[in-house]
Amino acid sequence: MGIPRLTEKKQLVTHVLPACDKLLQYSLRRGVCRAAFIFWFINLFVFSSMPGNDTPQLAILIGDKIVHTIYFALGSAAFMLTLMQHPWRNYSMVVIFLSGMAMALVVGVFDEWHQTFTPNRHGNSPGDIMANLTGGIVGFYAALLGKKFIIQPHDLASQK
Repeated sequence: MGIPRLTEKKQLVTHVLPACDKLLQYSLRRGVCRAAFIFWFINLFVFSSMPGNDTPQLAILIGDKIVHTIYFALGSAAFMLTLMQHPWRNYSMVVIFLSGMAMALVVGVFDEWHQTFTPNRHGNSPGDIMANLTGGIVGFYAALLGKKFIIQPHDLASQK
């Protein structure tokens, strides 16, 4: 015990500190993605709570499905980016994709069920749930782009 030797200090500097730095970077990026997902979910709940007369009406029925797809793509991308940055587990892309689709399905069904209690809103729409799942697929590809252009450049810079 006592005073650490020079070799122990060198090991601390060369092995432990870079690992802590990488863990901190992962934690910060994961925290941002997690916060984005939570913000997305809260906004979804708020939008679903608006009575039908207060929501902006889209002229085309297809426009509603596009909104669902884009909105769920954003939420799915934030969710999947959080999984992609797990510091101890390296999830396969299949697990990340299936987790994102499960999230889109569960949250989409919850959203549709929630709308059944909102005045002048109609919930339980199979078309909306399919649009949400389509958003999950689009979100997976958005998360892959995010991993390529946001996460990996930081990992490469920290290795230099």
